[in-house]
Amino acid sequence: MVIMEVPTIDSASLRGLLEGDDPDCLVLDCRSFFSFSSSHISGSSNVRFSTIVRRRARGGLGLEHILPNEDTRNRLLSGEYQSVVFLDDRSLEMGEVKKDGTLMLAVNALCRNPCGARVFFLKGGFETFSSEFPEMC
Repeated sequence: MVIMEVPTIDSASLRGLLEGDDPDCLVLDCRSFFSFSSSHISGSSNVRFSTIVRRRARGGLGLEHILPNEDTRNRLLSGEYQSVVFLDDRSLEMGEVKKDGTLMLAVNALCRNPCGARVFFLKGGFETFSSEFPEMC
């Protein structure tokens, strides 16, 4: 269950955040590893959970599972990121996201570990963003 309301952000607004002078926006791509490897938003991090980790966690995953990169995780926890944007393939709103899917588990984990960053969901996901701004992928 999501602890907080997660507002949507559109592709143009995300582009604005990413083009800012400070690298203070963390983009967490919750698509499959293969989709992420094929193409992704420049600078984004892939969030993925193995079936075993997902089963053992029973919804209680820690940030170390979402952000295995220690430097990125420490930057998030220390408040260096002003915004965190989650995305999937093409969902238009959080209500379309599978409750036991990677994106929802990641959002819940971040909500349990508040870091001061604003949390957003990318409306239309990677599909919309990449069609509107292919140069950023």
